[in-house]
Amino acid sequence: MFNDLLEVLEANGFADFAFADDLAVNGIDDDQLQKAIDICISWTNENNMQINAEKSGIILWNNKNTKRKVIEKERIKGIPIVTKYKYLGIIMDYQMNFKEYKEYIEEKL
Repeated sequence: MFNDLLEVLEANGFADFAFADDLAVNGIDDDQLQKAIDICISWTNENNMQINAEKSGIILWNNKNTKRKVIEKERIKGIPIVTKYKYLGIIMDYQMNFKEYKEYIEEKL
């Protein structure tokens, strides 16, 4: 069933990464972000499911060419915008800096 959502996302040009019921979708701009969220919400509604917004997060990737100001506590359709997120055990931040994850691994060794 979950594969149906992946197929819809891929048919709409999104790169997605999924493991079991964990999903990450990559978009390149705000319009794509909104479209991906709309697809996911529509699919979950059609399949009588809900997105657990408290276990979800949106990272607005930043780089030297992007002048976004990332602010925690903002939400898009109930899903929080965060500056870092842990996906499948890997901690990523909005600058694609894995420093916190590296520190976590070093601490465990």
